[in-house]
Amino acid sequence: MSYRGSCPCRNSRWEAPRLPGWFTRCTCSWCRKSGAIWGCTDLSKIRLTYETERILRYIHGDKTQAFVT
Repeated sequence: MSYRGSCPCRNSRWEAPRLPGWFTRCTCSWCRKSGAIWGCTDLSKIRLTYETERILRYIHGDKTQAFVT
């Protein structure tokens, strides 16, 4: 059995063979506003599909996050 999901706008989709080992709630302003919950797992087992022209970079200090819009 595999697990599938997507963002609400369906621009990015993911598929994993099992649920992540643990979840966490990020407290940055972006995640607090969107209600995001993050899961941690082996990236080699995740299939992520998205359109490369829809990537948005969020830079805060020396850290960069990439989001699909």
